[in-house]
Amino acid sequence: MATRAVSPVFVGRTDDLDVLLRALDRAASGDPAMVVLGGEAGVGKSRLLEEFAERARAREALVLVGGNVELGEEGMAFAPLSAALRGLLHDLPAAESAALLAPGRDELARLLPELGPVAAPAAAGRGRLFEVFLDLLDRLAQEHPVVLMVEDMHWADRSTRELMAFLARSLRAARVLIVATYRSDELPRGHPLRLYLAELDRVRTVERHQLERLSRAAVADQLAGLLGRAPDPAMVERLFERSEGNAFFVEELACAELDDADCCRLTDSLRELLLSRLERLSPRTQQLLRVASASGRRVDYPLLAAVTDLTEEQLTDALREAVSGHALIADADDTGFSFRHSLVREALHEDLLPGEHGRVHVRYAEALERDPGLVSPSRLAAEIAHHWHAAHDAARGVPAALAAAQAARDVYAFAEQRLMLERALEMWDQVPAEKRPPDLDHAGLLTQAGRAAFKAGDQDRALALIHAALDEVDPAVEPDRRALLLEQGAVVLANLGRPAELDTLRAAAALLTPTSPAAARARVLGSLARALMLNLQHDEAMALALEAAERAQVAGERALATDAEITIASLLVFRGSCEEGVARLSAALAAAEDELDPWVMLRARTNLSDALERLGRYEESAAVAREGAERANRVGRGRTSGAFLTGNVVDALLSLGRWDEASDVLSEALDLRPAGVQGLTLHMQRARLMLARGAVGEAEHSVGIARGLLSRQHPNPQYETPLATVEADLAVLHHDPGGALTALEPVLAGEGARAERYDWPALATAARAAADLSERARDLRAPDAGEVAAGVAARVREVAGRLGAGASPDRAWQALVAAEMARAQGSSDTPTAWAAAVAAWESVGSPYPLAYSCYRGAEAAAVAGDRPSAEAAARRAAALAGELGAAPLLAEVEGLARRARLKLADGPASTGAADEAGAAQSATVDAGAQLGLTGREVEVLRAITAGQSNRQIAEGLFISVKTVSVHVSNILAKLGVAGRGEAAAVAHRLGLFEAGRLGA
Repeated sequence: MATRAVSPVFVGRTDDLDVLLRALDRAASGDPAMVVLGGEAGVGKSRLLEEFAERARAREALVLVGGNVELGEEGMAFAPLSAALRGLLHDLPAAESAALLAPGRDELARLLPELGPVAAPAAAGRGRLFEVFLDLLDRLAQEHPVVLMVEDMHWADRSTRELMAFLARSLRAARVLIVATYRSDELPRGHPLRLYLAELDRVRTVERHQLERLSRAAVADQLAGLLGRAPDPAMVERLFERSEGNAFFVEELACAELDDADCCRLTDSLRELLLSRLERLSPRTQQLLRVASASGRRVDYPLLAAVTDLTEEQLTDALREAVSGHALIADADDTGFSFRHSLVREALHEDLLPGEHGRVHVRYAEALERDPGLVSPSRLAAEIAHHWHAAHDAARGVPAALAAAQAARDVYAFAEQRLMLERALEMWDQVPAEKRPPDLDHAGLLTQAGRAAFKAGDQDRALALIHAALDEVDPAVEPDRRALLLEQGAVVLANLGRPAELDTLRAAAALLTPTSPAAARARVLGSLARALMLNLQHDEAMALALEAAERAQVAGERALATDAEITIASLLVFRGSCEEGVARLSAALAAAEDELDPWVMLRARTNLSDALERLGRYEESAAVAREGAERANRVGRGRTSGAFLTGNVVDALLSLGRWDEASDVLSEALDLRPAGVQGLTLHMQRARLMLARGAVGEAEHSVGIARGLLSRQHPNPQYETPLATVEADLAVLHHDPGGALTALEPVLAGEGARAERYDWPALATAARAAADLSERARDLRAPDAGEVAAGVAARVREVAGRLGAGASPDRAWQALVAAEMARAQGSSDTPTAWAAAVAAWESVGSPYPLAYSCYRGAEAAAVAGDRPSAEAAARRAAALAGELGAAPLLAEVEGLARRARLKLADGPASTGAADEAGAAQSATVDAGAQLGLTGREVEVLRAITAGQSNRQIAEGLFISVKTVSVHVSNILAKLGVAGRGEAAAVAHRLGLFEAGRLGA
């Protein structure tokens, strides 16, 4: 009897279905979700989605379905989203769909040309397209929960992947569930979906789920559905072993075994199995299927009719046989057919003979050129290009690839544009010179591909393409063209953080002549001015920026003029004219928002937010940068400009003390895996945050990553000084002031141009290290160490004297440095100096340095005998550190409170046991002092008495093991004992810690 090709029974996927239904429930309640289903080909992903779609519709959800096609990486941008929109149009009444799509019709027409003519692309159109699609889902979800199902993400074009990621991150409260599938066995090393999936794993709303093969019991159930009866146990065992639980293999093996006894002798090769399964069909139908396979998994009926030699009746009969033979599935709208499984199509396509392969693809290309209406307009250019390339016809393939590249650019699919341009490059030499485009040469094609790669964020590829173009442009013949290529390469080098950026721009400027076009001069000189500014060569940068602005005005290049103005305004900020600089940056941003190059707008936001942060206007800075980061994501620059802007958001949040929020922002930004200086900036900030919270291991890990990135960069204070400061802060936490000072040697040397924004925090850490070194010298009675500390303090004062302090944060850092210098000297003015630092940080509104200043102020007051002031300052420091989660600082405050017997919280008067414990602790401190022990040495002796190792003591006191060893040696010497055991015995004999052990 004939066997059903697909089991009518849904088997073996109950748990997998529950995953999707639970996600739908969450989405329906207003918590949007995305489930990414992975599994090998044939494991049952499509069958699971069919079942889930039925259940979702039963729950009144709107289900949108789209699938990627194998041409995706070759330029068919947004194919599944176009299919989903087309299905929506088909399912809704015309009036309802028209009203629904009206708000974004102009942009949606890029995905669905049936909606009407497409306008010329706008500079920020890609972001607009993404926002329109997001808004459409939001509006749909107001009426019903929405399920967007996208199959075969392993074939997805890059633009589709980026749009899907944008939706996953941007859906906030919409009742939307996204389900995406991919073949886990088709992701070789280097496949773009691997990195994409890793990035999605970090998104809170995304859940990964892997479909495993069917169990033996599930295979038995599947066979029962196929046969209509319980299967023979021997058959179950045989097919389970041969199929290894792959649902599609089970179906094919069962049909082959039962319908044709000879099929039992088939090899395990799937290709042979699939082709032998089709051998029962007539030769005409088999040939039709081979022709159809060249179109992809799906083929439109009119296109298939145009490429075959069959009459309408013959074609209909062959298609009917293919459907009844379970090779094809008719679309619900009767417009075309799909292969039941893509593996069937692949096997058929591979079975085409070499000559036949080319002829079939020629037929498709010619048919599409004769009648463009045979396929959707959104697919036309990419399909024609694909077929001419597959046919190895370069003369017609190059123009087709160029047309497909333009089509991809029109929908902001820059990665696909680059792929199509590289396809044209691949075929270029095979085209006779007289048949090439008259207005384009090979170098121009390389340049276009480089620009597309740059816009797509493929910086390394962009650099390679630009270098290839440079090799073909003779500076003696085309100096201006070469200068612009060098400038373009320098911009890429800047994004990669390569050291040759400045030299490359100087070489470009040297090629310019008085007769060079004004636009060329404006672009090259503007880029050179930017690079010089970042290298702190401000005078030369200002002169070039002014000239670039003038040339841009002459050329009528508004974007270039605005870019030059951003540099001029930023230089004013650097020179101390902060308010004027901020005003001009705000004006430049307003101009950049007016339909100029998105890169200029993002740069304006980056520099403005940085200037506001420098002025201490942290809330404004965060708002400007946050909006910029969101804009960057919309225009595909999330990993470059967006990373810088996110870094500025984090800077402002850290200054404001909103550390939890900063941590969340950092995690989302690092999910994008930014490279070069963008990644360096974010890892430095993460190290700062982790260090302040006491997560030393994580801080060291981030510092290691940042240092690895910086090692490949040109030395630049913007990156070098903050990273050295974090490394020094790590050393300070480990009670290694010498290591901290070594890390900050470039700052203490004071050589070259400096930037107050980065130097004041670095100098504050250096001053703290010098003060710690001075205190250690006094505690250990080490005059040599005291001389070193005094020398360092003198260098700190010298550098501080050369730095300006025009902005309020700079003045607060200056006050903190002065207080640390007073501490280093052991001056009687130390309490007053710390009071000034506290007042300065209060005016700035940055809680962490305020808490630290309060702690040091409490310490100084305690030493001076001012107990009320010490207790008030310690309480405030503890409260601030506790709110921030600054564990190391809080531990230091609590240690001070124990040593100085300060109360950190109000409470009833101490009586009884509490009074006795306090008295015992006081007695312990006094007894330790009588023995000649410092407060820290008393704490170490307490830990020795409790049996702790040096490492345990170090971790408990936030000091290094080496420092503990020094303290232990001093304790043994002062007590006159030979070892730790004798020291503990002395402590027990004297009763130092018996009552105080509860507080230890």
